[in-house]
Amino acid sequence: IIEKLFSFTDMKNHWAEKIVVRLYHEGVVKGISETEFAPDAALTKNQAAWLVMRALGLVADENAADAAYAAGLSQIQEMGNAPVSREAFAEIVMRGYEQARGGYKIPVGQILYQDQEQIQSEYVQFVLGANELGLMQGDTEQNFNPTAFLTRAEASAVIRRLMQ
Repeated sequence: IIEKLFSFTDMKNHWAEKIVVRLYHEGVVKGISETEFAPDAALTKNQAAWLVMRALGLVADENAADAAYAAGLSQIQEMGNAPVSREAFAEIVMRGYEQARGGYKIPVGQILYQDQEQIQSEYVQFVLGANELGLMQGDTEQNFNPTAFLTRAEASAVIRRLMQ
């Protein structure tokens, strides 16, 4: 057995290094080149769909965005290379979770985040579900930052939790 070599120079001593190494060896994540992962770069919508589909074994090819739309993981048919927001990533993750593992519970009437009212109504159930399952959390000030873009490292951490 030949093991793939991990040689992303930009991951050395990064907080997500162990997570990315593991996901790389499991064939779930790829770098942007042979030597770079770009952990602090924004995750694109297409990459988000690909990661979730790949992590859950729903598809293994590069055209995950179309497959994600067809499978109901996203309401956005043209995923593209625009950065994905945290709330939109929660939707893709939780729709993938539903497809692969079934339903989930969400807390009703609870305020989990200081900025919860900023979460768009169509994403609230997904954000709350991701929190309930321990997949996504807020920052140290209890903000979810729903419209902030997710980095590739942050997405890798969510995907690792999703796979456990």
